[in-house]
Amino acid sequence: MKTRIAVTACLVSLLIGRSAWTQIAPPTYDYIKTGVLEAKIDSSSGSPQLVINGQAIPPLLFFFNNSYPDRMQFLAPQVRAANAAGIHLFSMVFYNWPWDPGDAAHPPDYSQSNSQMDQFLAIDPHAAFLLRIPAGPPPSWSGWATHAQWGKNEDILHSDGTTTIDSVASNVYLQALLSGVTNMVQHYEASAYASHILGYHITGANTGEWFPDQYREKGLDYSPANTTAFRSWLQQKYGTDAALSNAWGRSVTINTAPIPIPVAGRFPIHSAASAATTDPVPSFYRLPAEQDWVDYSAYTSDIFSSQILAIAHAVRTATINPAISR
Repeated sequence: MKTRIAVTACLVSLLIGRSAWTQIAPPTYDYIKTGVLEAKIDSSSGSPQLVINGQAIPPLLFFFNNSYPDRMQFLAPQVRAANAAGIHLFSMVFYNWPWDPGDAAHPPDYSQSNSQMDQFLAIDPHAAFLLRIPAGPPPSWSGWATHAQWGKNEDILHSDGTTTIDSVASNVYLQALLSGVTNMVQHYEASAYASHILGYHITGANTGEWFPDQYREKGLDYSPANTTAFRSWLQQKYGTDAALSNAWGRSVTINTAPIPIPVAGRFPIHSAASAATTDPVPSFYRLPAEQDWVDYSAYTSDIFSSQILAIAHAVRTATINPAISR
C-alpha cells in the first residue's frame, strides 16, 4: 500500500536560511535517490516525525508562492539556496487542475498544474512536493455554466448583501471538490510525478486556513445553505423547540432559528475595537441571551471540521496503491 500525507491545515515548517547550514554536508536520504515511495507522520516515539521511505526526515520545506507570475525570477535562486542547505522538500500553490473527469473524447487537461511542478524539477530534479491545493473551483469547472441558477443558495451571503463563492455549508461545492480531488490524486499517483509527491495539503476558506471567509471584515454567512445547515445542527443538539427556547432564553423554533446578527461594536466585526468605539469589547458571551452566538461558533467549528475530514478521507483513499508494498 502506498501512503501519502493528507494535510488540511497550515502545518508546514518553513526553511529560514542560515549561511552556516550551507557548510554542513546533508545526510543522504533514500527519497532523493529513489523518489517518494511512502510518506507518513509517525508518532510512535511520542512526538510526530516525518518519515519518507522509512527514514525520519527533518520536517523542513521551502515554500515559494508561485501565484505571482511577476516574481517567478526568484524561483531558481531560492530553490538552489534550499538545495545548498540540503532541502529538497517544497511547497507551492497548486492550482488550475481540472475538477471535471472528462471523457475519452475530451480528457481532463492537467498541463497547467503539471507546469507548476516542472518549474521546480527543472532546477532540482530531486524535488519532492507537499502540494498546497486550494479548495476553490478552477475557471474551467463545468459547474460555472449553471452557477446563476444555484449560486444564490450555495455562496456566502454577507449581511450587506454582497456574496462570496463557496459557502462552507454548500454540498454542491463540496461534492464537486471531493470528486475533483479524487480524480486529481488518482491521476498524479499513476503519473511520472508520483515519485515527487510527498503529500496533498488542501487549503480552504479564508487565506486557505480554514476559517470563515471575510469573517472579521463582513461577519457571518447568512446564505440559505448555511442557515439550513445551522438549523440541522441545532436539531441534532437540542431535539425540540422547547429545549432550544430554554437554552436561548426566548421563544424560538428549530425550523426558524436565525443565524445571529452582530451588535455594533461587538465581536466578530473587524471594526469592533475601532477608534470610534469607546466602550470595551466584551470578552465573554452573556447567557442565555447570547447562547445563539455560542451555538453558532460551535456549529461553525463542527462544519469546518467535517469538511476537512471528508477531504482528508478522499485524499487518503485515492492514494492507495496495492502495487507498492508498505
